[in-house]
Amino acid sequence: MPSMDIDKNGKMDWFFDEWVYGTELPSYKMTYSVTNANGKAVLSGKIEQSGVSDNFVMLVPIYVDYGKGWTYLGTASLYGNKAVEMKGIQLPAEPKKVTLAAMNEVLAEKIEVVKQ
Repeated sequence: MPSMDIDKNGKMDWFFDEWVYGTELPSYKMTYSVTNANGKAVLSGKIEQSGVSDNFVMLVPIYVDYGKGWTYLGTASLYGNKAVEMKGIQLPAEPKKVTLAAMNEVLAEKIEVVKQ
């Protein structure tokens, strides 16, 4: 499955190293804002991963809810105790909510989402 090929080597060794052989349990925090630019909703923010080693890698799905249930927006690749920025993601409408792993796809100690 191409979306699971984080290392671009055709293998899922990262998954087995972290979830079968490893014992690390990450925490996630997403801070975000939705602004209006020329009549379009624009999502920006930051997703942080913490509580893991530098070589821990995870694909974290991002979802939005426009009032009719969760819609998959994309996936953030997070490495170690670092953050990724979301900048200028144009949306078809202003979402009621934004979250990470809405379908419980990621095992985590804690997932915190803060709208600014």
